[in-house]
Amino acid sequence: MRLCAFTVIYDSFGCYISKHGEPTRKHGFVRWETSIESFVVREPHVILVGASSIEVRHTPTGRLLQVVEGREIRLLQGLPKGTGQGAPILVARRGAHNDAHGMSDQLLELVPTAPLEVPSLDESGLIWEEWGV
Repeated sequence: MRLCAFTVIYDSFGCYISKHGEPTRKHGFVRWETSIESFVVREPHVILVGASSIEVRHTPTGRLLQVVEGREIRLLQGLPKGTGQGAPILVARRGAHNDAHGMSDQLLELVPTAPLEVPSLDESGLIWEEWGV
């Protein structure tokens, strides 16, 4: 038997539910860092767009992977009808310079990047041990 779970996304949190609307996890709620206005799902990630930041989260776990900060951020194009997973994710945010014609905007395309490779360390001598972390 395969358990089918869905992610329900609200402006300040998300939760995992079954096809019958029941929570599927003991700690099924994930609180966002800021209030969001729109989102795009690109498996295995969900991109949450708010007025002051963009959060990239791992969909199955809800883990925060990246935050992009800005002012007056807007989702311009996420998943147009019929374009599939490969369509570009375009956002705009307020630019740093204003001129005689008005405020400037920055146009950004969100693209996946490779994770940083962190060399493994011998954990026996880490400073965190003294704090019990």
